[in-house]
Amino acid sequence: MKFIFSFLIGLFGFSNLFAQELIVDSGITLKKGVYRNFEEFRSNSPSLEYSTEAESMELKAGLLGYKEAVTYYGIGRKIEKKYKSHEVFGFCDGENIYIHSLNYISKDMSFVKLKKVGLYSFYEYIYSRPKHSLVFGFRGGGIPRKKERVLNINNGLSYPGSKFFLDSLFQNDDTLVEALNQEGANFEELVIAYSEIHKNEIERNPPVGDNIYMTSEDSTLLDYENRMIGYQSDPIIFEIKIIKKYYKNDQLKYFGIWAKHRKGRNWEYLYDIGTAFHFYENGQIKEEVNYNLLGKKNGRNIEYNDSGKVIKESMYSNGELVKE
Repeated sequence: MKFIFSFLIGLFGFSNLFAQELIVDSGITLKKGVYRNFEEFRSNSPSLEYSTEAESMELKAGLLGYKEAVTYYGIGRKIEKKYKSHEVFGFCDGENIYIHSLNYISKDMSFVKLKKVGLYSFYEYIYSRPKHSLVFGFRGGGIPRKKERVLNINNGLSYPGSKFFLDSLFQNDDTLVEALNQEGANFEELVIAYSEIHKNEIERNPPVGDNIYMTSEDSTLLDYENRMIGYQSDPIIFEIKIIKKYYKNDQLKYFGIWAKHRKGRNWEYLYDIGTAFHFYENGQIKEEVNYNLLGKKNGRNIEYNDSGKVIKESMYSNGELVKE
């Protein structure tokens, strides 16, 4: 397998050629389209077409005459390639970004506008307790209330935009903590201020995303396997599965890695990730394929003949063939 490594030594050099911009970069031009998942949003690379105008509807809430309100948006029941609107992360109209809300009017009207994008982005939604819930011995839906949440650009997790959470987030910043504890504190402005102060904490290259491929530091396939299994302790990873298939003579036929993680829209889906190998029955590598966290070909794809000679070499970036 030593000929694998001569190629892999230069892998990271090539990855820099196709580094993607981030949605938080200053001066960025927002690309119009639909984000199938968080990673497409983060990298400003919507993969589905969006050509219609967003539908909107105001949903009111609150105790005193429903004075609180949040505008919800919709993009139609079906998008490109038979995707349904409630199955995607969000969309962009070229000026604003809309993401799928935890609570929504309907599956079709399920998006809310994301405020200024940064390390943490702020958004509002209307929360109403389900009608079947039981609280203090009474069954019912309760009064709809406007709630806030913040979205972490590094991992795609969202958190309640509550005083309790923000107090924890601001714990090392006395100025923001003091502002938070003032009467009538504007949580949105404080989140934006915190994100600007700590913008250097935005991860340009999230660790798991960069290190999922086999490199020359993995001296054997077993070393690579063990390193990838170790990623199960990473907060964005739910499960890592090592897939191996064999010929009748017990020679390895296929080696691949599947993972469930927070980067995709469907957290229950097992994505092909990292470096996968197909082998000839004589033990020589037949094909080597690199997949990113969303199961798309990314980097070099190499095919060999049964004596180990390269017969075809291609370069992919996020599933798109860029060189052959």
